[in-house]
Amino acid sequence: MARNVCLGVTFDVRLVVEGRNRSYFFYLPPTDQPAMARPLLLGFHPYLQPNRMWERYIGLKAAADRYGLILAMPKGEGWGMFRSFNAGLVNDPYDPDDLLFTSTMINDIASRVAIDRSRIYAMGMSNGGMLTHALTQGLPGLLAGIVSVSGTPGSPLAGDTLATPVMMVHGTTDPITPWSGPSRLTPKFIHFQDVDSTLAQWRTINGCTAHADLQLYDRPGDKTQIICHRWPAPPALAETVLVQVLKGGHRWPALEKQRYFPRTGNQSTDVDMTTMACEFLSRQQRQLQV
Repeated sequence: MARNVCLGVTFDVRLVVEGRNRSYFFYLPPTDQPAMARPLLLGFHPYLQPNRMWERYIGLKAAADRYGLILAMPKGEGWGMFRSFNAGLVNDPYDPDDLLFTSTMINDIASRVAIDRSRIYAMGMSNGGMLTHALTQGLPGLLAGIVSVSGTPGSPLAGDTLATPVMMVHGTTDPITPWSGPSRLTPKFIHFQDVDSTLAQWRTINGCTAHADLQLYDRPGDKTQIICHRWPAPPALAETVLVQVLKGGHRWPALEKQRYFPRTGNQSTDVDMTTMACEFLSRQQRQLQV
């Protein structure tokens, strides 16, 4: 049974996983029903933007309040800002097992508060987004939906991957994780998939319809446009969404311009990506095996 805890506050937690000291924080939004099981959102930060910095940058605590989500944000391995997750981009046997870390973290949270295991979601950017794809492979049946911004999987999706609602967000001129896959500027030891083949794999896995519903977003004041492609699917399977940021870079779309690292391309101000992502995830629910 979940223990009583304070609500509307952040808890810092340290775990030992594989003999490594790992950490995460989780945030409980205020509620008048503290015993009620609530959805859990896992937020995976990009390289050079550790969990607390990234949470502030995209406003995930405010989103957790708005959508009634428990928010959990793990910290990648490394030092200072140089932290990352093992998303299968590099073949290094000494890298941490972040699939094990994620499942350990979820079980730890579940020992403290009531979570709705049919509504566990993952959202990430860049390296963190790549990990969301890896979680669908390594922890099948866990996630009710994923959102990956500027991040594709390190290798092709397995044919037996379970149908999972997915929203991919990618800039067509992303210089860090290019739309077409690794470029001549990508270090040779790093590998990841291109957007088109990843999208085709997810559409097949999710049993999507042949034609997408399209919606254009184009607010004045920036150099981008957004085309949102939505492929409906039969109720038993899962929807697939591509948020295509025309002339967009390696950036998180937001309604206001934000400072970021140089040479990462254009930021789109056509949509509030945090809201769009949370609305997509909040309507997903996985059928649990009895």
